Amino acid sequence: MTEKKAAATRKAPTKKAAPKKAPVKRAPRKPSTKPVKKSYIDDVFGRYVPNQAKAKAIAERYVIDWNPLEALKAGGYSEGTVRSHGHVMIKHPNIQAELAKLQEEIRANVIADAAYVIHGMHEVAEKCMGHQPIITLDEEGNSIVKLGFNPAAATAALEKIGRSLGMFKDSIEIKGVLSVEDWVAQVEEKARGANVGKTQH
Repeated sequence: MTEKKAAATRKAPTKKAAPKKAPVKRAPRKPSTKPVKKSYIDDVFGRYVPNQAKAKAIAERYVIDWNPLEALKAGGYSEGTVRSHGHVMIKHPNIQAELAKLQEEIRANVIADAAYVIHGMHEVAEKCMGHQPIITLDEEGNSIVKLGFNPAAATAALEKIGRSLGMFKDSIEIKGVLSVEDWVAQVEEKARGANVGKTQH
C-alpha cells in the first residue's frame, strides 16, 4: 500500500465537544435615580402657579376680549413671560376654575336680563290693551289715572314676546312647485288657446 492510500485510510482524530458554559446570572437593575423628564405643559404649570387672587384677576380680564396675553399681564406676569408661555399659562387649572365661576355668573345675569326684558314688554302690552292703568302727574304733581288703548303698540309688544319665546317662525311654505317641463307645457297651452281665439275672430 502506498503512503497516499495509507494516509487516506487513516481516520481523523475526533474533536471533543467543549463543555457548556453555565448561564450568567445578572443582578436585577436598580431603579434609575434620574428625574423623569416633565412635559412642556407640566413644566409651565409647575413654574407659574397663580394663587386665587391672581387667577381671579386674570379671568376677569380674560372675559373682556379673550386676549390671554393682556389677561396674564393683568395678573402680574411680565411681557416676556406671557409671550413665551401665555398660550399654556392661560390653561392652568386655577385660572380655568375662576373662569368657570365667572362664566356661570355671567350666564345667570344674562338669563335675569332676558326675564326683565320680557316682563317689561308684558307690562307695555297690558297697558296698551287697557288692562292696566297708566298713571301720570300733572303740573301740580297730582296723579292722573287713565286707561289707554293702543292696538299697534300692544301688537308689537306681544309679537316681541312671542318671538323671544320662539312662538313665531318666519317661514314661507311653497306648495305645488312646477317643474320646467310642466311650466313649458302650460305656456304652450296658453299660446295655443290664444291662437285659436284669434282664428275664430
